[in-house]
Amino acid sequence: MGNKNTIRNIKLRGTAVSDRGIARIARHMWRLTKIVLGDSSTLQRVDLRPLKGLRSIPQNFLANCGKLRLLNMSCLTRLVTIGASALARCPALKSVNLSGLQSLESVGDSFMCDCTSLESFDATHLKALKTVGVTFLFGCSNLKSVNLSGLLNNQFRLKVDRRAKKVGTR
Repeated sequence: MGNKNTIRNIKLRGTAVSDRGIARIARHMWRLTKIVLGDSSTLQRVDLRPLKGLRSIPQNFLANCGKLRLLNMSCLTRLVTIGASALARCPALKSVNLSGLQSLESVGDSFMCDCTSLESFDATHLKALKTVGVTFLFGCSNLKSVNLSGLLNNQFRLKVDRRAKKVGTR
């Protein structure tokens, strides 16, 4: 496997990686710029703070993680893109905080669709945000709080599905 500090990309899709395992990966593979963790039946909490160099969250990053309840991404100051369906179909996810992602430019389609327990979404002060995909919060039927303050001053584009009755719904 070579020197662990030279690894830039890692895929753990469908593995039984634990919350502690993710923390160890983050601590020892600090040069990671891309990581895929989706389809995990064991992950409950993911803290990405040690992965400060992460620039891209790929499509289906944590999709279909049935037990995922907590995700901390707020310290990923170099993150530029979040792929389509990155957090889709995580029925136990309650809160997502994207505040502080000062380099984030793009959020893909169906970003958090069908996260039926999601109650709060914080996307404050995303100064570089330019594009938010279609239906990014579709199916989040328990959503009580959405904070988008700071976006009003941005020159960003919300992609709109012409078949949608409202922006963000199908």
